[in-house]
Amino acid sequence: MELIKVVSKEADGGGAMRHSIGGWLIGLHRNIGRCSTIQAELHAMLDGFLMAWDQGIRHVEVEIGDSEVVRILKTSS
Repeated sequence: MELIKVVSKEADGGGAMRHSIGGWLIGLHRNIGRCSTIQAELHAMLDGFLMAWDQGIRHVEVEIGDSEVVRILKTSS
């Protein structure tokens, strides 16, 4: 029998919103708490969508570097 020790770490999330020609509009950062890397990426993305909505922004383009999150999003539709 193999024992596996899972070490939870505190996750931070954040991002920046830029307008169509690349200029900075607004940024976000917060402590997400204990979760996996994938959960942290998804929490940060949700925070960005909520912030965009609050700012009246209805069309967004997302850039994300985690290929596993991209795969999950592509296959969950």
